[in-house]
Parts: sequence; C-alpha cells; structure tokens
Amino acid sequence: HQWVFMLLALLCSHAWANSTSAQDDYDAGHYTQAAQKWHRLAQSNDAFAQYSLGVLYLNGQGVAKDVYTAENFLIKAANARGQFGQVQAMGLLFDEYLDDTNISENAERAVYWGEQLREQYGLSEDQMSQMAVLYIDRGRRVDIDDAVAILLAAQDSAPSYFYEYWLARGYFQMGQIDQAKKWFEQFVDNPDIPESAWGYRLFRNQLYGEHERNTQERIDAQTQLKRI
Repeated sequence: HQWVFMLLALLCSHAWANSTSAQDDYDAGHYTQAAQKWHRLAQSNDAFAQYSLGVLYLNGQGVAKDVYTAENFLIKAANARGQFGQVQAMGLLFDEYLDDTNISENAERAVYWGEQLREQYGLSEDQMSQMAVLYIDRGRRVDIDDAVAILLAAQDSAPSYFYEYWLARGYFQMGQIDQAKKWFEQFVDNPDIPESAWGYRLFRNQLYGEHERNTQERIDAQTQLKRI
C-alpha cells in the first residue's frame, strides 16, 4: 500500500502549500485571494482555514462582514482545535458582539459567549466587568445581584467613574434607591468624566425625576384617601 501513503503525503503537501499561499496573500493585504483559498481548504475541514475565514468575516476583509457566518466558521475551528481554539473563538465572538450591543440580538449573543467562556475557562477582570454591564443593561433581575457584586469588586480593585455609573444603574434596578443615588453622586462628582459619558442625563431623570414624582403621587393619593 505504498501508493496510498504517497498519495496522502502528496495531498497533505498540497494542502500545506495552499494554506501557506493563503497566509502569504493575507499578509500582503490580498484578502479576497486569501478568502478564496481558505474557502477551498475549509471544505476539507481544515481548522486553520476555518478559523482564518472566521476572522475575515468578523473584520469584513475580502468578504462582506457577516458576524453570523464568522461564528459558524469559528465554532467549527474551535471544535477541531481543542481548548486553545475554543478560548480564542469564544473571546473573539464575545468581543465582536460586545462592540454593538445596541442591537438586542447582539447583546444576547455577547452574553451567551461571555457565559460560555466564564463557565468553561474563566474571564479576565475586564471581561467580567463587561458582562456585569450587559446584565444590568438587559435588566434581568436574576443577573443583577451578580453584576453588582462583580462591579463592587472591580471598583474596590481599581476605582472608576465607569463602575460608579453602572453600580448606580444596578442598585436602581434592584430598587435600592439610596444606594443608587450614592453611586450616581460619586459618578457626577468625578472631574474625569469625558463628554461621551454625558448621556447619563436620561438615567438621572429616571433616578431623581421619575422616582420622586412617583413617590409624590403616592403621597398625594394616600392624602386623598384619608380625606374620604
């Protein structure tokens, strides 16, 4: 069966040459050519080609940007490459979906991949804080206790107006208004807040305006009842 081994060696050599050629194209900025070659290799379940295509689709290099196609290729590659590949793929997908969480489905996918990474391999402190913000922003009560605990630990380790703001949001959703006001007042007193952070006014109206108006309405209603 010597011819069988010779054929396998020839096929492996051909695949390696194609992979090297694709990488050379990528390094030279010829993304379309690299994508075409990696597509051919990916059809043969080449894990490196699948991973590379996932990155190309994430970045829109040589192909139209498509996060869902990227996710498909990255998952295939991760399954073939073991723990290292899985950590890489999960981290890439978490970061990518995190970039645009204004889209509800992206926020859900970011949470999904963040939780997968957290449960299986652990998250960095920065990734944990990002997860906490996602929990609070999505408003799921079951996650908010966990989110607040994460942010309190982060604030204790490296104080930041970013943590102060999201702690205020977290406590507000927990119904602990005094704590929410405490953290919010620390946030607004910080001189380092950039202009981009001043979208907090909407939350300020929720925290002070709506809560105090609702409280006053309840007091007025109780007063009216007592008069009847």
